[in-house]
Amino acid sequence: MRRAVRWSYLASVVWAAGNALLSTQLIVFLAQEYGAKGREVSWLLAAPALVGLLRLFTPALIDLFGGVKRLCLLTSIASYVVLAGISISAWRGLPVADPRSGLPLLLAIYCTSQLLEQIGTVALWTWLGDLIPRRLLGRYFGRRTMLQLAVVVPVLLGSAAASDWLQKVYTQQRLMPYAWLTGVGTGLMLLAMLPLAQLPDVPRRTALRPSILSQLAAPFAQTSSRRLLTYVGWFAFFNGLTATPQNIYPKGILKLRVGDLLWMQTLMRLGQAGLSAVVGPWSDRRGNRNVLIVSQLAVGLA
Repeated sequence: MRRAVRWSYLASVVWAAGNALLSTQLIVFLAQEYGAKGREVSWLLAAPALVGLLRLFTPALIDLFGGVKRLCLLTSIASYVVLAGISISAWRGLPVADPRSGLPLLLAIYCTSQLLEQIGTVALWTWLGDLIPRRLLGRYFGRRTMLQLAVVVPVLLGSAAASDWLQKVYTQQRLMPYAWLTGVGTGLMLLAMLPLAQLPDVPRRTALRPSILSQLAAPFAQTSSRRLLTYVGWFAFFNGLTATPQNIYPKGILKLRVGDLLWMQTLMRLGQAGLSAVVGPWSDRRGNRNVLIVSQLAVGLA
């Protein structure tokens, strides 16, 4: 168990370093370089969530692929291979003034990658949930988050400096900073699959699973699930109203650069690092619901 936990920590920090370079905000910045306006940015933000609904079929895919470990690794690797197309397209310098060429390709790559990654993420949480004892889950994820942030913060600081330097070097090729950041980020996330593959698989459940339609209908049959779905739907609707202007405002109005974005993310990660040490034990002692409610109130006020 301890060996598996160490491998999972290593995989998580390498993945987090790569993911830090490939935030949604960075993709939106790149889309605006291709000429995206409010409508296009809205589609870019909404489309991955729409295709992500297909992750509801993850339980059936676990059976089809012969286990949760295999599904997690295969879909995650495929996701990052597809995501490498963003770096390649930026490197080749597709026409940035013509959204008819750059934007559809960017949207197709991003949506396909997001779908595969979301399926892999559901499989990963299922996998870790079976490996880690329930009484230790809060502390495990608290420590996991702290380790990730300890790596993410210096990565963001370094990438902010690198972005500023690249913009000075490639004065006539403004997509090159995106090509480098997305390329390195994709490579790191692929590298994270090596330690993740060292984790032991979990025994397959031999009990017969219900049909796909029964699995999709099951959450609506439970009162607690209906309440959770109501909250998720409410939050997603109003969060969606702010998502487009929130992503356009930094570049379109404030004229921020990629380096400025990375500095902002660094400050956010530092705040998360300060809380992660205590959130895990709080969840184990006081329950996840209380921590979630207080945190959501703070997020709403922000």
